[in-house]
This record gives sequence, C-alpha cells and structure tokens, in this order.
Amino acid sequence: MTQPNLILIGMPGSGKTSLGQALVQKLSLDFLDMDQEIERVSGRTISEIFEEGETAFRSFESQLARELDQAKGLIIATGGGVVKDPDNVKALKKGGKVFFIDRPLDQIAADINSDQRPLLKGRLDQLQVLYQERYPLYQAAADFHISNQGSLDQCLKTIIATYRKDGNHEILNS
Repeated sequence: MTQPNLILIGMPGSGKTSLGQALVQKLSLDFLDMDQEIERVSGRTISEIFEEGETAFRSFESQLARELDQAKGLIIATGGGVVKDPDNVKALKKGGKVFFIDRPLDQIAADINSDQRPLLKGRLDQLQVLYQERYPLYQAAADFHISNQGSLDQCLKTIIATYRKDGNHEILNS
C-alpha cells in the first residue's frame, strides 16, 4: 500500500530538513527537500535564484508543488514560504498530511544562518516580519501542529505518534 506524504512546513530554521532526514531513519518513506530539489532542477543555488527576485523562486516552488500533488510515500520538507500561495498548499495536501513545525522565534533567531536564507540575508529583524506574516498561514495549512521546543528526538516521537494516530501504522520500521 502506498503511504501518504508527510509534509513539513514552518519558518526557516524551524527544523524541517533536520526532522525530515531523521524521519527517514524511522519510516519507510523517502525524503525530498523542496529547496534542494529546486537547486538540483535549476542548476542554481536558492540565493542565485533569489537574485532574480522572490517571484522567480516562487515560480520554481509552485511548479514543484504541482508536480508533487501526485507523489506518495515521501517526507517533504518545504521552503518556509510555500504557504504564501494557497495553490501550493492545496497541491501538497492532495498527496498527504501537513505538519506545522512550530519552533519559538528566539530559538530560530539564535540558530539561523542568514547566508543560507536569502529573505533574511543581513536582516535578522526581517525574521519577525516573516513570522507575523506566515504564522497564520502555517496554522491554516496544517493538519497537525507540532511544537519543536525540545530535543530533536522529542519532536520526532510526537510526529511519529501523530502520524500513527492518523492511520499510518504499517509504515513504521521501529
């Protein structure tokens, strides 16, 4: 039986990629990081794409979201702004369940590397603006709200338990 996708949304630095990679060890699903896939397909880094403007990046992101609407059996770590386009959310939800990884802003700010985050480059104050803009979008898009305030292991256990409760028992390796 093909399993539904497990889609991770949240702010840049919330732990989507780290959690997605760790979930691969626990679940019989493959991992796809949307930002990495955009870089692979375009042959450019996210920062290079953003040099053309945010619209150029969002175009790549929307195209990939539409392609993923038929995918199954994936753990998908999205870019932080994927929720800005309701069509992206609709396409992603078609193939699976959306988990909002909610990490406190002060923890994100302490860990974030603005060199790898084009919208935050040189302007960590912009993080607060993005948070205020996107938080309600994450809440609206999410099937499940997962707090990421503790350890990676605690968050993994919560995601797996929630995924199991949603009827996905047979996918667990351990």
